[in-house]
Amino acid sequence: MRSLTSRRLPQLAAVLALLICTLPSPAQAQSRSSSELKAAIVLNILRFVDFPGNTKSTLDLCIESGVEASPQLRALTNQRVGNRPIRTRMISNGSFSGCEVAYLARSNPNTIRSAQNQGRLVMGDGPDFIDANGSVGLVETGGQVRFEINLGQASDNGLRISSRLVRLAARVRR
Repeated sequence: MRSLTSRRLPQLAAVLALLICTLPSPAQAQSRSSSELKAAIVLNILRFVDFPGNTKSTLDLCIESGVEASPQLRALTNQRVGNRPIRTRMISNGSFSGCEVAYLARSNPNTIRSAQNQGRLVMGDGPDFIDANGSVGLVETGGQVRFEINLGQASDNGLRISSRLVRLAARVRR
């Protein structure tokens, strides 16, 4: 059986390449929108999160209505995280049932709290997202898209985030 390190090395290379692509340059600014970058970052983050105890054949990514990058996130349908294809669906009434990943439109503490569940990764936009107890927040600064991680909240939800991904985060809340 291959070690966790050898299995994740190609994925780590993909994340590093993706993050290097977020460095601002005029050509990139014209060819990739921040929404496309966010979707690519979300996909690679999901590849470095363990969802223990989950035996479903798909990884369900639920996107709250109002998320600016929702078309790009919906395009992740059928992309693979390990051996599981991603299935996306839009939610508008706060019904997160069956979602392993919830991508929220805002850093509203009440919405984040209602999305929290054992085995669920709660992601969203904004510099205060992890401070409002979201697990992973995507932040735009100076033309770049970065991610922040709230390890304590992810752990409380029963998730394991790779230390390699944690090292790449712009900010980590423990």
